This record gives sequence, structure tokens and C-alpha cells, in this order.
Amino acid sequence: MSQANVEYLLAHNPEISQEKVHVNPNSIRPTPADSIQPDKELLKKYGIPESSLKLIYGGNLGKPQGIDFMLDVLKALSSQKDVFTLIVGDGTEYNKVAHFLEVEKISNAKLVKSLPKDQYLALLRTMDVSLIFLDHRFTIPNFPSRLLDYLDASLPVIAATDPVTDVGAVLEKARAGLWCESGSVNDFLACINVMKDVQHRVSYGIAAKELVASTFNAKRSADIILKL
Repeated sequence: MSQANVEYLLAHNPEISQEKVHVNPNSIRPTPADSIQPDKELLKKYGIPESSLKLIYGGNLGKPQGIDFMLDVLKALSSQKDVFTLIVGDGTEYNKVAHFLEVEKISNAKLVKSLPKDQYLALLRTMDVSLIFLDHRFTIPNFPSRLLDYLDASLPVIAATDPVTDVGAVLEKARAGLWCESGSVNDFLACINVMKDVQHRVSYGIAAKELVASTFNAKRSADIILKL
């Protein structure tokens, strides 16, 4: 799915010829910019202040996501009332997240147990910044597919991951998002501070849409397969 995967595969399987290994990332058909309209009624439904910096995490809530670090981040952001985090997903750690928000009385974050795809995509387009979390202990490169919907919605991305995956490098090279190592709350908060600047968000968002069109486009994936 990425160059880091190629390098890992070849390093651990020297019998495989390098000429037989190629990058063909997860891909989607990018949607026209105006084909899915943001639904601001969803902001009211979930109690999200429209004036806040609106963060969204959508996807699995399990061990691979390093949920403890996500909770550390939510705790650190709890005093920043100009920031609101929406978590949409399910998984083995869902109840842990729900319990944490209740016990800690986190008022600027909300947990939603998955949504129909069309509602989720419409909700994405009302948000300001998207989030990726991966456990810091990974030694095999992961490249989360949830990234593609984020990019397609022209959302800047903050990726807090292990240092092995190259998802952060891809985002930063394209100027579509920021990366920090999972486990460093201060570094994550520094990324949030950057995203509070509207001009930065707009710039990253434009680059995000361009990245999905150029790199994670189903047409490109088909061309790679047909060429080989």
C-alpha cells in the first residue's frame, strides 16, 4: 500500500525479487467537490459548536489505534473550549472511550456509535480537521484506509502514529496534513495550534483533495494493474 510496505516486505523476505513488488495503494473514486453537501443540521444534532475548531475521528476503536493516547489527547484538549472532537466508530475499545468521557466529564468531545455512510460523508464536510491514531508500538507499516474519505472531503489530517508507517510522511510531503509520534501529547497539541489558523487549514484542505485525486484514485490503481 505504500513504499514503507515495499521496503519492509523486501527486507524480511530477501528471496523475493524487487522487480515483482509494486506500490498500489488503497483507492477510491474521488467525488466532485460539490457532490456531497455539508449538513450543518448534524452539528446541531450532536451539539457541536459551529464556531469551534471541529475535529473528527472516524473508524475503528480497537487496540491498533492506541486508544490510551487518544484519551490522553482528549483530556489535554478538555480545557480548550474553542476545540470540539467528534469520534465516530465502534470496536473493542468503544466502551472504554465512552466510560472515559463520562467519568472525566469531557464536555468538548462526543462519541457516536457509527453512522450510515451518506450521513458520515455529509458530516465530514462540516468538520475542520480529521484525525488518525495508531499505536506507537507497531513495527509493521500500516496505512489506514479511513484516510481516503478524509482527503476526499478536503479535510486536513493530523496523524499520530508509530514511527514505522509512512502515512505521516506522505501527508507532510503533499502538504495535506501534519504528523506527530503517538505518545507525545505536546507534539499533538502543537499540531492543533497550527490547525487553528484558517489559512493553514484551507491550504492543507486543497492539498488533501489534490492528493486523493493524484495518488489514491481508483483510475490510477487500475492503470497500475493493467500496466503490469
